[in-house]
Amino acid sequence: MSRKRLIALIVSLAVIFGLGFAGYRAMNHTVSQASNIYSTKKQSGSASSASASMSSEASGATASEQAVEQSNNSKAGTRHSDEQVKALTGNVKQSKTAQADTARSGTSNKIKAVRSKSNRSTDTAKQTATCSLVVRGPIKSGNHVLLSKSAITIHSGDTVGKVLIRVAKASHVAVSYQGNGTTLYVRGIAGLFEFDKGSGSGWLYAVNGKFPGYSSGKYRVKKGDKIQWLYTANLGKDRDAPRVSQR
Repeated sequence: MSRKRLIALIVSLAVIFGLGFAGYRAMNHTVSQASNIYSTKKQSGSASSASASMSSEASGATASEQAVEQSNNSKAGTRHSDEQVKALTGNVKQSKTAQADTARSGTSNKIKAVRSKSNRSTDTAKQTATCSLVVRGPIKSGNHVLLSKSAITIHSGDTVGKVLIRVAKASHVAVSYQGNGTTLYVRGIAGLFEFDKGSGSGWLYAVNGKFPGYSSGKYRVKKGDKIQWLYTANLGKDRDAPRVSQR
């Protein structure tokens, strides 16, 4: 090989080597820049992710806090509503209780008024339903009044015999009798007994001037009746009475 060719070959190799090295450096520089760009983007992405994460966390925290606050507000509102409902319910109950008490009071007052009116009517009726009573001894002894009472209040179920016994007891006058009810028979009044003035002597009763002729326990007293108990010495002849007795 000639010297020129050898030099030309060396120069060619040098050029090729130089070009190759320059290409390598350029390519290495490009790769380095690309790596730096990738790293920068990665860091930027990481930072963005971190920022987004933090922002998301912050947003989540804020949302949670708002949710908690809303929940608390809702609970507070619910409690307030419950309290209002309880208060309203209590007011309604108190109102109903007051109305019931008023109604009961009104009813009680009406009942009392009716009873009072009824009692007054009954009392008035009792006061107006009266009779009178006179007890006289033997005619031969002066036909003296042994017991007298006017405006005697008539009780329910009163008979001539009951009126005599009640009035005599209140006046401290002794009355002796046997039996009761419809078999009542008066034997003695004010210490004067049957047969004290003879075999035909004893007590008779008359109502409004008439002699019923049966037990004084059967005769029901009416308003305005005038009752007389009269001692007879001869079976009523001295009293202008028919032949009657208390039996």
